[in-house]
Order: sequence, then C-alpha cells, then structure tokens
Amino acid sequence: MATIDSLIFPRQPSVLPAGQLAETQRLARAGTWEFDPATGTIVVSAELRELLRLRSTRMTVRQLSRRLHPDDAGALATMARDARDVGSPAEAELRVVDGDGAVHEVIVSCRRVAPRATRPCAGAGDEAAAGRPATASRLWGVCQDVTPIRAQVRSTLRRQGDWHAVRRTIDAFHRAVLPGALPTVDGADLAAVHLPAPERLDVGAAWYDAQPAQGGRLLVSVGKVAGHDRHPAAIMGRALGALQAYAHDDPDPAEVLARLNRFLADTSRDDTFVSAVVALFDPATGRLRTANGGHPAPVVIGPDGDGIAATLVRTAGPVLGVVRDAVFPPRDLRLAPGTAFCAYTDGLTDRHHDPGSADGRHLLEVAAKAYRRFGAEPAAQPLAEAIVRDMLGGAAPDDDVCLAVVCAA
Repeated sequence: MATIDSLIFPRQPSVLPAGQLAETQRLARAGTWEFDPATGTIVVSAELRELLRLRSTRMTVRQLSRRLHPDDAGALATMARDARDVGSPAEAELRVVDGDGAVHEVIVSCRRVAPRATRPCAGAGDEAAAGRPATASRLWGVCQDVTPIRAQVRSTLRRQGDWHAVRRTIDAFHRAVLPGALPTVDGADLAAVHLPAPERLDVGAAWYDAQPAQGGRLLVSVGKVAGHDRHPAAIMGRALGALQAYAHDDPDPAEVLARLNRFLADTSRDDTFVSAVVALFDPATGRLRTANGGHPAPVVIGPDGDGIAATLVRTAGPVLGVVRDAVFPPRDLRLAPGTAFCAYTDGLTDRHHDPGSADGRHLLEVAAKAYRRFGAEPAAQPLAEAIVRDMLGGAAPDDDVCLAVVCAA
C-alpha cells in the first residue's frame, strides 16, 4: 500500500495509477514539479499547470521569477539551497501569479533527488544535449494551492473580530446601565447576580435594578426584553429608564408596571415586548408588595416549621407593551426575618438540554437546598451566588441570567 511519504517524496515510482494520482492532486489542489540545475528548466505536472493556468509544463527560473511576489524570492532561494546543500526536505510559502493574473498562495516542498543516467532534452533544438550524463542532483517537490484555505481563515478571523467587537460593546453598555452598587436600606439585605450568555450576541436584554423609596423602603425590579429586535440591549435601556422614572414618581409595583406598559405599547414598532417583576419591600413592617408583567414567578424561601420551604409567588399579569390597558394585580406578602425574596430571568431556569427545567420545580428544590446550607438567616449575596451556581451546574448559561435577592433582616 502506498504511504503519504511515498506519494509526496517518492523513493521509487508511485504504485498509484496515473489516473488516481491525478485525481488525488486535483482534490488536494496540488501538483508536482522538478528542477534540473544543469538546464535551468522547471517542469511541472499537468495538474499544477492547470491549477496555475500556465501556458506550458516547462519554464525557466527567469520565467518563474516574473510570476513570484518580489518579497518571496528570498524564501524560494533559501528553500532550494537548503534542499540542495543539506539534503533534507524543505518547504516555503510563496505567492504566485497565475496565467490569468490571479494571486495564489502556495506551499512548496523541495527535496534533492538523484540525477538521472541521462537527461532529456530541454526542448526542440537541444538534440546535442540529449543522452549526455547528468552531473548535478535535481530538485523535486510538491506545490499545493492553499489560497481558498487561507481566504477562509482570514474571513473567519474577521468574523470573530467583528463578533468580539459587538460583544464588547454590548457588555460595556450593560455594565453602564446596571447598578454599579446596590443601595443600602436598613432592615434589608440585598444582592444581585448578572451572568451573560457567553456565546450569543442577542444578549444584553435582561436587567436587575434596585433603588431606595420613600419611608425607608426598597424597590427591586428584574426584567427582560423579548422578540426579534436586533438590538435588545437598546430596548432594555429604554424600558429600564422609563421604569426608574415611574418608580421615582410612585413606587407602587402595580402602577409602575401599568405606566411602563402604556409607554411600551405606544412606542413599540415591532413585535418586541418586555416582561418584568417589580417588588416594593418595607423593612419596618416586613410587608412586600409585588406585581408581575408576564415574567417568571418569583420565589420566596424561608423557615417553615422545622424545615425550609421555597414557594412560587404567582400573580396574573400579561407581558408589557402588547395590551395598552392591561391590569397588573398586586400581591402582598409578609417577609419574616430571615426570609428571602428572589426575582430572576428565565436564563436561570430555561436550559436547552433540559426542557423540563422551565416549570420552576427544579429552582424551588435548588433554592431550598442552598438556603439550608447557610443556616437560619443566610446573607443575600452568598445565597444568590449559590442558587445560580447550583442551577447552572458549572455550565455556561444559554441566555442572560439576572437574579436579585432581598433578605428580611
């Protein structure tokens, strides 16, 4: 059986039939060449002639130099010298202009081979040279056209560069929009985790936010933009800005969502919509009022008898920006000391490899176990980080993850 080495650098005639060898060279975009230093003639295979659109299978060194990129002449000379003087195979990467003026990027191999007993004539009219003993070793090699491969590599690198540039812009925008630091409110321990999906560009659509409200209260919101808008981060910034303004005017969660919904319905021009949950917590009384606009139901975790219970806080409210006069019924809870309220985006629960995880049951189990590990009154930040870590199981998220946790002190 023929080996790769015997095909590329034959020590004996190839065992492949001529037709099979020609097909191999065609598929590999390659051909062979031979240089006789006694005549200064380069003979190329028919496949290489066709590949480089040459007029003949024979050319002189001077004719080759006219087709060679000037910066590559030194590499060609060095390759030939190494193969001739050292005797070991050598190779070089060159740029060659074909017969139609197109530039080819080629990898050329070169090795010294024994001289023939007789040297064929270089061309018509050289009958006197025919049959004379050869006095110098020939150079033999393979030339492979890698132009399409290199073009694909460059195109891939450009796309990767563009991808990373867009991603850096989105990440920078998100860092600028999300709170640089969470507010401090007596009687409430607040934490948040934001984890962007690493392999996507349609990210930057999720947010968490927290701001103090009158009377020592704390307003928390978590939301996400959905739909087919090409720039969800821009929509998110606009929605969050409007929500913050409305909350400053009146922090009641139901009223905040109603006003934001009207704003989005009046200004949206495509199928983009927003989901959000807003919660207002009063540490002095433990009262928490929440309203939900089409968002995953928040979770409340806390002591329940001798154990720890995690429950979903379900409220009825449509997504924002679709039905202008929609109503968002509030729900009132009381958070006992040590109880945690968790609002999150569906990037925490929805996993492509586990469609059943989106129903929230897995989150309830994970949240209760994470709470139990930290004792009776866990700190908000370690609890939030543990929930995210345990939900993802060490894998990267499929979508942006935002989680906000409020613990009653």
